[in-house]
Amino acid sequence: MDTNTPIRDIPDYGIRLDKNGRFWHKGAPVTNPKVHELFSRSLKRLDNGTYTLCIGPDSCIIEIEDTPYVVRRLNVTKAGGDGPLTVMIELSDGTKEELDPATLSISRDNVLYCEVKGGEHSARFDRPPYMALAEYVVQTGRGFALQIGDKLFKIRERD
Repeated sequence: MDTNTPIRDIPDYGIRLDKNGRFWHKGAPVTNPKVHELFSRSLKRLDNGTYTLCIGPDSCIIEIEDTPYVVRRLNVTKAGGDGPLTVMIELSDGTKEELDPATLSISRDNVLYCEVKGGEHSARFDRPPYMALAEYVVQTGRGFALQIGDKLFKIRERD
């Protein structure tokens, strides 16, 4: 699908992605794990910021409650004993990538976010990876920062 497709030409079938990364169809949860996996891998953003599900030649509008992706898992590794820390995240679509700590932000409700997929999308941290990352968070004079080795990455406030 062309990302310039006029929104009026894309059907809306009542599909929604909630803040916890669960899909819903017309108010009912999507419970089939295979359908959930397919939907997770089929998210596309149009140039106007609207998200769609694109499956083959078909697409439909999807309502995103918070972010299109959720950080489900986190793995912190240390290269060669005392080497630098690497923080890998697994997203709700099953992809894995290295966390860009410079993109971390926190909401007024203490929800942690980061930018993913090359900075193209936001992701909300699920509780377990949030708690795992909190082990590396330090308080600074004016907030909090993620400490990776001797580097501090400020966790900015999210709008």
